[in-house]
Amino acid sequence: MDLSFELWEDIVPDWVEIARVFSAFREIATRRLYEALVLYCGERNTIRCLRTLCSNALAAQSVKTLYLWDHSDAPYLKAFSSLAIRALSALRNLQSLRYRYSYSPTDGTLKPSEKAQMILNYTFPRLEPLSIPNFLGSALLKRHQKTLRKVVLLSEILIDLDVQMFDQGFNFPVLEEINLSNNILPSFLSKSHLPSLRSICLPDKISADDLEHIKSFFSRSGSQMAEFKLGFSQDTRVIDMIADNLPHLGSLEIYCSYSQGLDFVLEVDHSKAWQIGATAEFQMG
Repeated sequence: MDLSFELWEDIVPDWVEIARVFSAFREIATRRLYEALVLYCGERNTIRCLRTLCSNALAAQSVKTLYLWDHSDAPYLKAFSSLAIRALSALRNLQSLRYRYSYSPTDGTLKPSEKAQMILNYTFPRLEPLSIPNFLGSALLKRHQKTLRKVVLLSEILIDLDVQMFDQGFNFPVLEEINLSNNILPSFLSKSHLPSLRSICLPDKISADDLEHIKSFFSRSGSQMAEFKLGFSQDTRVIDMIADNLPHLGSLEIYCSYSQGLDFVLEVDHSKAWQIGATAEFQMG
């Protein structure tokens, strides 16, 4: 019975049916079914799943990855919030959390809602990757700074809290990769202890100031930047700036559409791209 999940996938076509019918396979099926969850807040299937997590210890202990999507501005019933809070508190083995709050208010403000409180008050001792909206960042990062290896801060809307998030300083001993908005970058690099940082992703258009902050950080730390990921820019001078500031970069990834990538590659031949000691890669989609 001691087989990998991948091998069981080839043997068993329907884990739900197996869990219902064969008690001998129920534990294996439960672990597989609840290993990675995608939940949409407020939906009926989500409510059923949360109830199971509250009542079934094996199911709760099996959850390693959770994608939680909050895509409505309507308030939830108190009963749902209470159920979600009890279920999340049982996820002691959670290793990866992504919470997406997709509602953007028209008045230009965004703050933690009562709904968001359901993930603000817990510590997941094994959490490594964390992907959350900026406005939730400070509280969750502070409690998980010793275990996190990857942090993604989703910039739903620019708010004053963003630039103040790291003013208090953080210690991330094992953090290797960050993905965050450009306006947070300076305070993050200057006020956080990041001995293991090797990879940076900036989804917004980068500037000379951004590159100067990155260059200064790696000069102070004495380490080298292994990977740089950035969004597409029509201006190939971006490559020139990277070559000037990060000559020892290990890998460069540029996210773009297929047509953008082809045009950009042709223009890159006339830039300093090939002076970078990096493996340049265009992620075309």
